[in-house]
Amino acid sequence: KFPWSFISKDQAWRKKPASEGQLAFLNKFRLMNDQLTTESISKGKAGDMITKLKFGARGRFGKIEAARRKEDKDKARLHQLADLKKREQVGVGPLLD
Repeated sequence: KFPWSFISKDQAWRKKPASEGQLAFLNKFRLMNDQLTTESISKGKAGDMITKLKFGARGRFGKIEAARRKEDKDKARLHQLADLKKREQVGVGPLLD
């Protein structure tokens, strides 16, 4: 599906310094005292890291979190329905003779 030049690990562009946009995106997820620079990372490595952040474990974690929120919402709804059922029952005290 993708041209060979985009998926090959030996392309010349992968060895160039990372772009400012790549560094800005990656540094949002790093500590202030551990920021990446153009000298510390190549364009190819930065691209790999961005792909992993967007579509790797972080993306799967988002799906897991969404499923957990849905489950919590369903439990809250069941609890609310149980409370409504309790209020439907009417009790009558003893009758006077």
